[in-house]
Amino acid sequence: MTDATILPTPNQPTTSSASRWAKALTLLIGLIVLLVFAQWQLAQDMFAIWWRSKTFNHCLVIPLISAYLVYERRQYVTTLTPQASALGLLLLLAASLLLLLAELAGVAVAAHFAFILSVQALVWTVLGTEICRRLLFPLLYLWFMVPFGEFLVPQLQDVTADMAVWLLRLFDIPVFRDGHFIALPNGDFLVEEACSGINYLIASLALGTVYAYLQYRSYRRRALFIALSTVVPIIANGVRAFGIILTAHLTNNEYAVGVDHLIYGWIFFGVVIFLLFALGRSFSDGGPDAPGAGSSTTERRSRQPYAVLIGALLLVSLPAALQRTDAANTAPMLAITSLPASWQVQSSEPLGAQLLGAAEVQVLRDDELEVIIGYFPNDSRGHELVNDKHRVYDKQRWRRLQADRRIVSGVEADGLRLGNPAGEALLVHTLYVFADSVQGRDWRAKWQQMQARLARRPAPALHLIVARASSMTDAELEQRLAGLLPVLQQRLRELAEAGSVTP
Repeated sequence: MTDATILPTPNQPTTSSASRWAKALTLLIGLIVLLVFAQWQLAQDMFAIWWRSKTFNHCLVIPLISAYLVYERRQYVTTLTPQASALGLLLLLAASLLLLLAELAGVAVAAHFAFILSVQALVWTVLGTEICRRLLFPLLYLWFMVPFGEFLVPQLQDVTADMAVWLLRLFDIPVFRDGHFIALPNGDFLVEEACSGINYLIASLALGTVYAYLQYRSYRRRALFIALSTVVPIIANGVRAFGIILTAHLTNNEYAVGVDHLIYGWIFFGVVIFLLFALGRSFSDGGPDAPGAGSSTTERRSRQPYAVLIGALLLVSLPAALQRTDAANTAPMLAITSLPASWQVQSSEPLGAQLLGAAEVQVLRDDELEVIIGYFPNDSRGHELVNDKHRVYDKQRWRRLQADRRIVSGVEADGLRLGNPAGEALLVHTLYVFADSVQGRDWRAKWQQMQARLARRPAPALHLIVARASSMTDAELEQRLAGLLPVLQQRLRELAEAGSVTP
């Protein structure tokens, strides 16, 4: 007779437990479906971003990966009995309030975050704390469904250009750089947004996170590999950009130009990820532990499970019931009639700007200064004062050289330095003008709009794109805007006082 080691195996769920699981899962699916229908427009917006944006195509498979991870750990949760959790209900309350505020303020990324948080809170509310503890990573992994990170594109463009230029100089290749524009003796190159590497970074982080979970028990090792998954694609993208420029330079621009360099980029990224995973495999410690295998249920049954579940039902419906109803974007025209003498109305503008959903757009000019004015009488869906789909300039006519944030009219304003093949240069800044204030940052404008909505007072506003020749000084800019902005604000006060615009 030989000795054998008997390993504990998870207990099989009883018939009663299986019945409770079936009821709990049915209820959970029903609540999630109700949440989707209650937030149908938001769900559609998220899916549209996943579908059309190459940066966020991976979001489509995140639920499948999370579901697979849950399936892999099913034997460690089916031994427990689902219990309604009041703690989950508190999280759902917080998510519902965040969702409501995000919708009121029109902050899409916050609304997307609150939507995913609501799904996680529903799982906690219906299944209970102990089950969610054992499924913590698959639930947290759902955060990668939030389309977030594109704000890093300008910084990543800077890093990519820095690395490419440094490597070119290391190889003694003469190079001139102006912002994202890189000039060599036999060709010019521009680090476009598509070359920033944001696609590689977000995809690498999503893959690296799940790989770290599957390969390591140690939290330190997991954190190390996730950090590598963040740094490596940034460095690799800089090397990729250098390789493309070098190849084009050595072949007199016959290769590595056009769309093919993007294709080569994904092949290069695939090789980098393979090598990164191979490196990670070398210090693997066997993957995650099996939490509580064979243990009994430690969570006590909620005293009022039906009250908790009814509360979940109400909270899922609450944001949709209280959300703002978008009023028709009809209002008196801006009709600025008392312009300072030096300002002239223009019929066209050279930037090629586009302010989506503006009720009216005017172009004013004062010598070397041009101001494009978008009038937003109310902030409704499709007519947002602050919208990342607004276009400041036509990318076919202008190239972004670098960011240029500075003080304009007493506020810190986001801006850009633009150039074109003809050698022209412009400094462009964005201002948000309200009846009682001027804002230069988009989040400050959003905050002011949300305050107006909560106070139920009119908040007509203007989106200004201020473009000046690079030869114009800051003092000259301030002097000319000082005559224009009070006229604009007076007209906004007249519109607000007339009560023709509702928040």
